[in-house]
Order: sequence, then C-alpha cells, then structure tokens
Amino acid sequence: MRALSQIATLPSTPALRRDEIRLQVALINPLMHVKGYPAPETKAAVERARRLIEQVETPAERPEDPLALYSVLYGVWSANYTMYNGAAIRELAGQFLELAVKDGTKIPLMVGHRLMASSGHFTRQAQSRQKSRSGVGERRVSYATFGGSYRTPTQ
Repeated sequence: MRALSQIATLPSTPALRRDEIRLQVALINPLMHVKGYPAPETKAAVERARRLIEQVETPAERPEDPLALYSVLYGVWSANYTMYNGAAIRELAGQFLELAVKDGTKIPLMVGHRLMASSGHFTRQAQSRQKSRSGVGERRVSYATFGGSYRTPTQ
C-alpha cells in the first residue's frame, strides 16, 4: 500500500500507470483473505483497480497480464456474491461474459458462463426462500452442504 501512495506523488506516465494497475490488482487477493470480501478496504481496492484498467488510454498503460480486468471483475462479483447482492452479481456476470465473448478467449468465456449460471442459481434460490417465508411458494429449498449445493424435495 505504501508503493501505491508513493506512486500517487509522482508525475503520471504510461509506465507508472501500468505499475499502479499491477500493484492495485496484486493488493486485491490479500485484502480478500485478510479483511474479507465485503470489507470496505477490499471493495475500494477492487473498484480502484477496475477504474484504472477501464481508463487505460495507450498500449503502454495496459497491464502486462491480459486477464487483469477479468480478475478484477471476478473480485467484484465475488464480493457482491458474499453480500447476497443478486442484482449486482447478475450484472457483473453479464459484463464478464460480454467481455469474454468480445475477446474470444476460451477460459474467461467458460468462467463467464459459470458466473451467469451461478448468478441465476443464486437469485432463484433467493426468490424461492422469499416465497417460502411468505407461504406463497410450493417448493422449499433445503441446503445439503455449506457449498451451496441443494435439493428441492418434492411435496
């Protein structure tokens, strides 16, 4: 974090902006594990990295890792998933998949489809739980494991 504050005091150059992106992306994973996904510091680091990558103007500024934006989008998606923010995860999964389709990269395309499926599954579970609480739904979701796998018993 000190390196990022030092960078902020220097005159901006494409190489410096690329280094700032690299450091900002590198900061995200430790923050997720130490502070937690929904921690304000983690969310701020993820959003800052995303803004930096989206504001790249020249090839010299681009991160060395062509998958950096995917990593950041996945981090934002994960943070929203742990905060049970269904609308945000659906939107982020769509952005991830749209970027992967545009780039034509296979692994991000596969991950994008998984995020879309997980987001849909998540929001359907939330809707089902809501209906169960209100007595409207016909199906009740019971969790078999912590990992989110579930079965819907027939009634």
